[in-house]
Amino acid sequence: MAIATIKASSAMRFLDKEHAEWDIAHDAAAADDVKDILIQRAGAYLSAGLYHFYRQCLFFDGSELDPGIMVNRARIRLWVYQRGTDYFQYIHIVEGLFSNPVVVADYGSLLSATTSGGGILINDVVEDQYNEIDLNAAGIGWLNIGGLIKLALRGERDIDDDNPGNPFNNTIWYYSWAEAGKEPELLLDYRVGLMKNPSSELLAGRFI
Repeated sequence: MAIATIKASSAMRFLDKEHAEWDIAHDAAAADDVKDILIQRAGAYLSAGLYHFYRQCLFFDGSELDPGIMVNRARIRLWVYQRGTDYFQYIHIVEGLFSNPVVVADYGSLLSATTSGGGILINDVVEDQYNEIDLNAAGIGWLNIGGLIKLALRGERDIDDDNPGNPFNNTIWYYSWAEAGKEPELLLDYRVGLMKNPSSELLAGRFI
């Protein structure tokens, strides 16, 4: 079994949309902005009469991996700065249906990304450390081994189109690729053919 750690590339962005009405903020074809800042965000919340939706785009460079490998386990690691208070809701990994580079129209593209590739309950998130999200079989199937890997993050309320009708906070805030030692990582446990001897390697993702 081999282990690869791929760091997120500088192309990671989150798409930001806010409005006083749920449907306008949730169903928009485009974001208000594409954010490239140190603290990234995923999920949704209602505060001071405004709904905020954040859809995160994650890039990982898998070009150094043999396209023929068999991935047995995959995990996203996020160094969480702050978690929301909607404790019994999830943040989900979804398919990365966006362009490179990211544009505001990708907000609408990710609206159709509703299949969970793995998730983490807000209540299980620990601030100021790495938190791991295991990819399920669907999530592993989205990994473009040997090329550019695109994944995204959405909050449970965003995916389910679930407006609780009162203030809520289904978000996590975490460090971007720009914070050395705290950047998002993709960990892969894999086999090459019928390889029997275990080995490990660290792949430093080339920034896109």
